[in-house]
Amino acid sequence: MSLVIWDLGHFKKYIKMELKFDKNRKRVKSCPCCGHDNKGGYVPYIGTDNGYCHYCGSSCFNDKNGTLIDPEKIRYTPPPKTDYLPEYAIEKSFTNHENIDFVKFLLGQLGQKETINIIKKYKLSGASKNPGAVIFWQIDRDLRIRTGKIMQYDPITGKRQSTPYWVHNYYDDFSFKQCLFGEHLIKSNAKIAVVESEKAACLMSFYNPAFIWVATGSDTGLNNQKCKVLKGLDVTLFPDQGKYEKWSEKAQEIGLKCNVSIESEKWFNQGEVGEGDCIDDYYMNLQKKVEPLEADIVKIDHEWNDWLDENPILKKEWNLTYNTYQR
Repeated sequence: MSLVIWDLGHFKKYIKMELKFDKNRKRVKSCPCCGHDNKGGYVPYIGTDNGYCHYCGSSCFNDKNGTLIDPEKIRYTPPPKTDYLPEYAIEKSFTNHENIDFVKFLLGQLGQKETINIIKKYKLSGASKNPGAVIFWQIDRDLRIRTGKIMQYDPITGKRQSTPYWVHNYYDDFSFKQCLFGEHLIKSNAKIAVVESEKAACLMSFYNPAFIWVATGSDTGLNNQKCKVLKGLDVTLFPDQGKYEKWSEKAQEIGLKCNVSIESEKWFNQGEVGEGDCIDDYYMNLQKKVEPLEADIVKIDHEWNDWLDENPILKKEWNLTYNTYQR
C-alpha cells in the first residue's frame, strides 16, 4: 500500500512512504484509536505503531504529541509569504546619529572617522520612539530589509541596557524571516567572520578588516535559516567565551563547513577576557593596555651634541623651540 502522509512533527512539508502491513498483527497490544485489546483486529504498519483498526474502522496516525490525526483531514498550509520593510524605513531614521548612545560609545572607542565608516557600512540608525536607541537593520544579500532590531546601550561602557524590540512590530500582519546582521556586505570571494552580537560585528570590522563581519544576533541565531547564505563560502565562526562546543556542534548539525575559532577560550584561560566575553572585548581590553609612546628625541650627531653641552644656554633655547614645535 502506498500512501502520502504528512510530516506531522512539522506540519509544513510532507513525505511519501511505502506503507506495508506488519504480519505480526499482535505486536501492538491495543488499538490507539479505541483502546480495544488487539486480538488481531488492529494491523500496524511495518516500522511504526500506526496502522488500521478493524474494530473502529479507521486509520490511526499520531502527531508529535500523541494525538490521533485522521490523515484524510490534514491539509497542507504553505508558510506565509515573507514581508519586507520599505526602503524609506532606513531613510527616515538615518539621521541624528549624535543622539544615539551606541554611536557615542563608538566615538569614544574609535574616533569620528571610523565611527562614520561603521554607521555607513551597517546603516546604523536611530529609533524615534526609543530616544538614544540604535537600530541594527537586517538587510539580506538582495538588499531587502527583513526587520530592524532596536537596542539600548550605555554610551560609556557599551553594555547592553535593554531587551530587543523590533521595527516590524510597528506594522500590521507582518510576516518576517530574520537574516544575518551585515548580510548585505557578504561577497562570494571574501572571508566571512560570524559573531553573536551586532556590537561585536561593528567593532571587529575596524579591529580586523580582513574579514567581513556579520552577526547572528543571539546565541540561538546560528541556525539553518540564517546560515544558508554562508554555505560554500570561506567562513570562520567566532563564538563568545563558553560557546565553542555549542557552536561547533551546531555548525555540524546544519551542515555548515567552516572554521571555528577557539581564541575566546584561550584568552579566558589567560585572564585576557571575562566569562561570556566576545572577541571584541579582547581587542578593547588590549587597547586599554596600550600607553602613549613617550621618548626623548636625540639628534644623532656627536659633534652637535658636544657643542650643545659646551653651550648650555643655546641647548636650553633649542629644547624650548623643539618642545614648542611639538605642541
